[in-house]
Amino acid sequence: MRWRCTMTGGHNDGYPQPFFEATVAQTKLASGTGAVYTDFSLAANGYRGIFWNASMAMDAALEGHIASWSGLRVLELGAGTGLLAIRMAQRGAYVLATDQNVDELLANVETARAPARVKDTGLELDVRLAVERVEWGLDAFQRRWRRSLQNQSPTRAELCAEDDTEWWDQQLRSTQVIVTVETVYDEASHDALLDTLVLIFQKSPSAVLYMSFLDRPFSMMFLVKLNDTRVDDSKFMVQPLSVMKQTSFESLHIYRITLAQRQ
Repeated sequence: MRWRCTMTGGHNDGYPQPFFEATVAQTKLASGTGAVYTDFSLAANGYRGIFWNASMAMDAALEGHIASWSGLRVLELGAGTGLLAIRMAQRGAYVLATDQNVDELLANVETARAPARVKDTGLELDVRLAVERVEWGLDAFQRRWRRSLQNQSPTRAELCAEDDTEWWDQQLRSTQVIVTVETVYDEASHDALLDTLVLIFQKSPSAVLYMSFLDRPFSMMFLVKLNDTRVDDSKFMVQPLSVMKQTSFESLHIYRITLAQRQ
């Protein structure tokens, strides 16, 4: 099962430095079991794209802070190449992975859904992992969406053929965890991301946001804006989870963010 959407937007490629690029000679990322990063080569297993320090750090943090993944509803904003989304789905979560450009994301999800890999892991990624191309900002989330559908199940095709508003509203209301990695380095995207987060928390006020980014002036400025933002008179509570000073994760921050009334 695979689908594409018509919207564009979100965060753009730019300042973050890649951890590695998935070429045949290069390194490894997570399998679905055991240690956070075990021995299989991304390229050798068909994955492609650039993968970031912050995603690897977030993967480890989420594994340590979320006790039960089974049935958890996760929305990822700026999913990039999708390896973090795949990991969360492998743990048992229902993941909606979103980004402005989903070509590599879709390709990597399809690789994870390959019959041999699904057989190895025993996972139904077709059910647990969905991909959407989206635009951040209040207008983009509230207006009617039109889609180009590919290989949809009849049920989903019926839901999406004419008007996505109800389907998308259901997704937001059911969201329990929001994940976003390296999406605040560009100040131009801050307001649209804030509007998006406000809308999500209005519909799901008990959700928990996990955010990671490298320590840059514009990234920290986003937290200042977040502190000044209210959701129905409730303020955001920002809890630092870790600051990684290792060589490969230097000045990498991870935060857990909730609404104050839900603390």
